[in-house]
Amino acid sequence: MKQFIDAKIKLTIWYTMILMIVSIFLSGTYYLRTVNMLEGQYRQIEMRFSEKGVPPKSFPKHVPRKLQLLEDDFFIISNYLKKQLFLINGLVFLLGATASYFLAGKTLIPIQESLEKQKRFIADASHELRTPLTALKTSLEVSLLDKKLNLSARKVLQDNLKDINSLTSLTENLLSLARVDDNNFQLSFQKLELKNIIEKAINHITPLAKKKNIDIKVSGLNNQLLQGNENALVEVMMIVLDNAIKYSSPKTIIKVSVEKKGKNLLLKIKDQGIGISKDNLPFIFDRFYRAESSRTKQTKTGYGLGLSVAQKIMNQHSGQILVESKVNRGSIFTLVF
Repeated sequence: MKQFIDAKIKLTIWYTMILMIVSIFLSGTYYLRTVNMLEGQYRQIEMRFSEKGVPPKSFPKHVPRKLQLLEDDFFIISNYLKKQLFLINGLVFLLGATASYFLAGKTLIPIQESLEKQKRFIADASHELRTPLTALKTSLEVSLLDKKLNLSARKVLQDNLKDINSLTSLTENLLSLARVDDNNFQLSFQKLELKNIIEKAINHITPLAKKKNIDIKVSGLNNQLLQGNENALVEVMMIVLDNAIKYSSPKTIIKVSVEKKGKNLLLKIKDQGIGISKDNLPFIFDRFYRAESSRTKQTKTGYGLGLSVAQKIMNQHSGQILVESKVNRGSIFTLVF
């Protein structure tokens, strides 16, 4: 999983940095103490011969070579010590980085296992919820067909049906998220026509648009081809279109356009909705995040999972999903292939 690999690398860097700071500090301390000791010995010898009236420059004539600690020898020893400490620190760096990478992996294993268990639980729970929710939805729809229902009872049942539809959407999004997060899940890619993907998504979403008298207009479609998974890309389109419809006023227009930019295909979905504030823009792809501005005028259904799913799918296609938005001026979502 990419985030765990990134975390492992970051931990390795931190562990190695701490180790090297300690190693360099100890090496520097050892070097300074050794140099000071050698300097002290040199000064002592110099003082002894000075006391005997022997000038420093005439040391070689009066002192045996094995007892001399001349200035040149001092620099030779000092440089040798530097080289040795440099080699030792290099070795510490290599061994430390290797050990740090191993320890970082060990540190993250419990977290990774816990996250995997959480994902399995979400997927299993979402799957188990589908059947009772479907049964409840069917029961409510049948009850609403009863012509003897009074207005208050019908209103309660309709509200319950909306809540059931919302919960059904949540379970579907959770299942989609669990699927795209699964390390063992691989999408099968093939050459696709972008036109077919857009048409399928619009056909699925049109009934929702009609409820608000929203018109979806498409432009720039030719025979653009791309590599991808058709079902996954249709899902991305539906998520973005659903989002655009949800936060657009009735009797507005959603524009879908395609353009070529260099080697990339850009698919843009522009709405005339309430927009997203600059403060909220960096977080809209976070799970369960919903901008407060989305609730200012009317209650919106949804749990803030759709865009997170869309981003995951686009990442699997080596693409991007970008957004531009201004409050009360709508949003533009761009899918980059």
